[in-house]
Amino acid sequence: MNRVIGLVAAVSAAGLPLAPVAYADDGWVAAASSPSHESSEKVWGFDQADAEVRALSQCAVLERARDCVLLASGPDCVAIAWDGEQPINHAHGASGGGRDVVIQAAMAAAGPYANDPSARCSWDPH
Repeated sequence: MNRVIGLVAAVSAAGLPLAPVAYADDGWVAAASSPSHESSEKVWGFDQADAEVRALSQCAVLERARDCVLLASGPDCVAIAWDGEQPINHAHGASGGGRDVVIQAAMAAAGPYANDPSARCSWDPH
């Protein structure tokens, strides 16, 4: 252990860059919505299929809905924004590019009356 600490100190003192820390795959995120219930769910999964099944299942169970549809799915972030249509708001989803990018994309997809944007990223706490 002392050798490792000594090596890190020597490399740092010499001004050499340390290799980046390796991280495990952060998984996948997906968003599903029930148009008739004006509700949505964003979930994390181990991979694409797991996240998408979880999103649709959670939507169906929590909202007691039979019309859940997948809105967005991706390895980094997904977002949902609502379009403000009356009498029923419709959810619009986006994925990819980081939290700020997907929120802006979902807002653009929802149109000029876009509201209530929310996002979830694969690195958010599960």
